[in-house]
Amino acid sequence: QSKPVVAVGVVSYGIYLWHISMLQHVEARLDLAGAQLPVLAAVGLALSYLVALASYVLVEKPALALKDRVPATTAAPS
Repeated sequence: QSKPVVAVGVVSYGIYLWHISMLQHVEARLDLAGAQLPVLAAVGLALSYLVALASYVLVEKPALALKDRVPATTAAPS
C-alpha cells in the first residue's frame, strides 16, 4: 500500500466533511473567477486535507481512544 494513499484514506471522511466549506472559504478570500478553477480546486483540496488532518488528530483519535477505556454496555432486556 502506498503511504500517501493510506494517509488520504485515514482522513477521507474529514475531507468529505470539510471540502465544501474550504472551497467556499478559498473562493471568498482569493476572489477567484471561473477561469481560475484549477487554482481554487488545488488550494481548496490542500486546505481541506490540512483541516481534516487537524480534525482527525484533535477530535477523532481522542474519541476513538475513549472507546477502549469505556466498557461496553448491554441492552436492557425487553
